[in-house]
Amino acid sequence: MNPAPRKDEIWKAYASYYTHGDNQAPPAGVAKRIFHCVRDCYLALKYDYFNELRQSPLRFLGTLLYLFPGRRADVDFSVMYLRSRPGGRLLEIGCGSGTMLSYLGSLGWRTEGIDVDPSAVANARSKGLNVAQGDLLEQPYGDNTFDAVMISHVIEHVPNPVELLTECYRILKPGGVLSLVTPNVESMGSHLFGRHWLHLDPPRHLILYNVRTIRALARKAGFTNMEIRTTIRDAHALFWASYSISRRGTYAMGSQPGRSGRLFMLLMRLVEWGLLKVFPHKGEELSLMGVK
Repeated sequence: MNPAPRKDEIWKAYASYYTHGDNQAPPAGVAKRIFHCVRDCYLALKYDYFNELRQSPLRFLGTLLYLFPGRRADVDFSVMYLRSRPGGRLLEIGCGSGTMLSYLGSLGWRTEGIDVDPSAVANARSKGLNVAQGDLLEQPYGDNTFDAVMISHVIEHVPNPVELLTECYRILKPGGVLSLVTPNVESMGSHLFGRHWLHLDPPRHLILYNVRTIRALARKAGFTNMEIRTTIRDAHALFWASYSISRRGTYAMGSQPGRSGRLFMLLMRLVEWGLLKVFPHKGEELSLMGVK
């Protein structure tokens, strides 16, 4: 953003941000329980979670997710592309209400979080999570402390991203992994919706990245061993929100489309999935995995 908001005023943009509360999931019916079973089998196959399933023939139920690329993208994101490391120490920067920390903790990670939003921190702490309030550089973490650091949709909010990732590199153990997810400014949605693309999100999003610039950023911070991909994760909701902005000039977080809108969302997600087979850098999200 140019001009960027002043540091002493940017808090106003987060006064009613979504990280303050939690989305209440509906009770799990039969279909959802079946999906959870398939999801767990997929995570056992691909990421070595759920030790009891890893040696079971049932684990091959996880291959069913390959028939549903949108759902598979959601499940990959749910563990931030991290392989199982029982007892590994994990830090989430910008943990919000702690939803992802809770889930990864249930999968065997020793989780910690940090967030600048006092309301989000209070929410996370109310769940018994180990969460600090403030900026990463203010914390007393020593060198080589964490097995994994994850940053989901935070780097685009940060005015000095090189400083942040350099600190992440310092606190990672040798062989530790940085998992970072951020919007892709060269995505299909960005080209399709232009100034109405939801992920522009002024004034909260200060810097947006593509594959080339996120790689250059990670290299400046010290990472040389990295893998970068783009994904269709959450593309359906992003397309609907961007379409709503283009038609109405605004979008209410959490609003639900009608039947035709849901069909549009599904169609656009499938179109982008097909596009990625030819143009792999056009997904809505960038995922960077960097190893120290």
